[in-house]
Amino acid sequence: MPPIQELIYKWDEAEGRKIIEKCAVLLVLIGILILYDVKEYKNFTAPEAMDAAQVARNIADGKGFSTLWIRPFALYLIQSHQKLPDPVLKDVQPDLANPPVYPLMLALLMKIFPFDFTTFDGRYSPEIIITIFNQCLFLLAAFLLYKISLILFDKSVGFFSVAVMIGSELFLKFSSSGLPTMLLILVFELIIWLLIRWL
Repeated sequence: MPPIQELIYKWDEAEGRKIIEKCAVLLVLIGILILYDVKEYKNFTAPEAMDAAQVARNIADGKGFSTLWIRPFALYLIQSHQKLPDPVLKDVQPDLANPPVYPLMLALLMKIFPFDFTTFDGRYSPEIIITIFNQCLFLLAAFLLYKISLILFDKSVGFFSVAVMIGSELFLKFSSSGLPTMLLILVFELIIWLLIRWL
């Protein structure tokens, strides 16, 4: 067969067709996320998301796990640990409320991509970058859900599970909320996948 016919056969019938199908599915998923972001995305509304981003910014700036939020119970714990008579109200407080992994991941993201802390079109650019990061975690969680469904069931159940996950407004809201929910879902699915593979 001439080389051009082999190339056409490869992309039309052989392994090239699978690659094209996978790329098409990925483009559809990314298109859904972009459409959701354009139509429905608002800035972070959860105070916990803003606090996690603030802690991440402090980590990225070299201030450690610190926050500007004043939490009375955290002040009590700091006072009782350090045996200080007066309240400890400096410019920043050690953060005792946030789990460390998500702010560390956001701080790494802030180090890799230099954040411009200005707004454009009513949207805060660091929040957009954090949303894109969370939506990448969302796509990884959908892929892992598909892999788990393939192991436990079959391909049709895998596609249906991913379609339900991608089509669920609750998951889409969490993917753009700035909360660590997508990371927790991904970790949970990873644990399940490892248990299925090893047991």
